[in-house]
Amino acid sequence: MKAGRPVKENTPFKIIIHTNGGRKYASSQVAVIGEDGKKQYRHKHWGRIDEDNRFYPNTTYINAVPAERARLVFPEGMVVTETTGRGEEKRGRVEYSKEDVDRQYAPTWLLDRVAERTGLKADMLKVFRNNE
Repeated sequence: MKAGRPVKENTPFKIIIHTNGGRKYASSQVAVIGEDGKKQYRHKHWGRIDEDNRFYPNTTYINAVPAERARLVFPEGMVVTETTGRGEEKRGRVEYSKEDVDRQYAPTWLLDRVAERTGLKADMLKVFRNNE
């Protein structure tokens, strides 16, 4: 049996454009050995691409370590802008409008009444020494 072509060092990190369902994705092909011992190639999506060949990273790209991101080889003509990683920006607090209500009150109230009637609350207070 003849040996195949030698694999280039950057081949697993070469970005190709994968079209699926009318959308274009920047992906790499990862070789996976199946249970039958045959090599299969799977797409690993790093983000999506718009009509202007602009790259928008997804969570796979954002969560990758910087060394792995640096090894990716993007095709010429693709506009790649670096984004900040997760956790560097603070998330805003949740805002509620006046119509919003606390929907957790009713289930909590019901469980408190059930615990009192069954004696579970008294048992728990004994175990935790009246620490509510």
